[in-house]
Amino acid sequence: MSMQRDTIAAYIRLSVEDGDLDGDSRQESNSIVHQRMLIHEFIQSRPEFQNCRIQEFCDDGYTGTNFDRPGFQEMMAMVKAKGIGCIIVKDLSRFGREYLEVSSYLERILPVFDIRFISINDYFDSNAYAGTTGGMELAFRNLINSMYSRDISMKVRTARKTREKRGEYLGGQPFYGYLKDPADRHHLIVDEEARMVIEDIFHMSVQGLSTTEIARRLNERQIPCPVEHKRARGIGYSKKLAEGKGVWIQSTVRKIIRDERYTGKMVSNVRSCAFVGKTVMVNHKPSDWIVVADTHEPVISEELFQEANTALASRVRVANRNTSWKASGNLFVCGNCGRKLQRSKGKEPYLYCPKSRFATDQECCEIHEDIRKVQHCVLEALRKMEQAMWDETAVRPENTRGEVKQLEREAEYLMTRIQKYKLEKRRLYEAYKSGQMTKDEFIQAQEQHRQTVQKLEQEAGQKAREAEEKKKDQQAATQIRAELRTAALLTEYDAGIIGQIVERVTVYGGGRIELVMKNQDSYERVFRGETELSA
Repeated sequence: MSMQRDTIAAYIRLSVEDGDLDGDSRQESNSIVHQRMLIHEFIQSRPEFQNCRIQEFCDDGYTGTNFDRPGFQEMMAMVKAKGIGCIIVKDLSRFGREYLEVSSYLERILPVFDIRFISINDYFDSNAYAGTTGGMELAFRNLINSMYSRDISMKVRTARKTREKRGEYLGGQPFYGYLKDPADRHHLIVDEEARMVIEDIFHMSVQGLSTTEIARRLNERQIPCPVEHKRARGIGYSKKLAEGKGVWIQSTVRKIIRDERYTGKMVSNVRSCAFVGKTVMVNHKPSDWIVVADTHEPVISEELFQEANTALASRVRVANRNTSWKASGNLFVCGNCGRKLQRSKGKEPYLYCPKSRFATDQECCEIHEDIRKVQHCVLEALRKMEQAMWDETAVRPENTRGEVKQLEREAEYLMTRIQKYKLEKRRLYEAYKSGQMTKDEFIQAQEQHRQTVQKLEQEAGQKAREAEEKKKDQQAATQIRAELRTAALLTEYDAGIIGQIVERVTVYGGGRIELVMKNQDSYERVFRGETELSA
């Protein structure tokens, strides 16, 4: 046996759900240290391992429900390269928690490469089960680990809800006006730089100022908005922002006025994952929110909060009665900041950027376009695209059905060859089990088959992708013709019909517009160029 085959792989794993990764400054958890100590003590206690080299593979913070872990993949690469002779783990759950996959490794994959597997706490050594599986007890342990991974997710959610009911802050960066307490990261303290700004916002609301007027006054005083406040502190901001300096807008002001956390209450359980292990979020009804009073220092009193929100609600009702601009039919956005354009009142309505009402941004202020001209320009753009569908210099040529059929036939032929090689692989295994082939011959033949199958699969996949791309070209052209034909028949701008085809209309100063289609990928697939017009 070579020196490489005398190498022992000490595999260590800990997932976030195992609950020992809480400290930000700690590179490794105590459980990682404990596993390392246990494995090294076990190796030192066995004379047969005295001259072996130990190589550690560690996955700290990775789930055991799959094997997509860097340390594990590195270890298996050495296994396939015959660089490891034995794998030792603290227990089976460290190796993995998915029942079928773990069983496949223990009973099929590792034996083929002649790898000895030891699970210390399970008292399992594959050398003691030569030619057989680990027995019913090992199978049950493996199954229990799989069930545990699902059960622990529910326990984590339950523990989180318990902490929320205690009023602990469990989020990332705190909301505007607060900082994390250096002594307790689950407790908030007031950001003194923002305290007076928040107080002013509530007082101005009580005085009768609208959210638009409050935003304008804050911008005139050059007070940094929440985004700029975070940027100045070097705090990351997750939302996609337009280039340039952020400003106060009415929605930001309204959000602050409605947030009762400024009264010293902690509000949580606003939303949660729809399913265990999934990232899909669902919003909860306000009656299901967890609200805990007196968890942190308030910035404003409960009385001021109620007065400001009462004043805000009364102004919102008046504004709603006078609103005639439907948001669902408004496709127009500012080419400078990306905000939805607003329509002025009066007999000659025009489009303008709402940012121009809060800040003197030159490019946003330049947008002052007659809405009827812009709508006419959109219709003309769609009509020109419909005409361009028949122009070979503007549209990519459509692929014939014959080309698609030929590619599909070639892919089917390759898949038939792949199935034959897979059947041959089974016969090789039977020959190896019956003693007609040596282990080295079997491994070599398997590798050759694997490479051949891999090459055939790549070729078949390429043919299938080419056929699918050509199908998409045909489908895109058919769909686009139908959409543009519908738009071309319009005699006047219809927001409902246009909105089914166009995602947004970007308007720039001087009347230039750009269309972004609902099926933008299909339009880019068909058209070689972009369509821009001026109002």
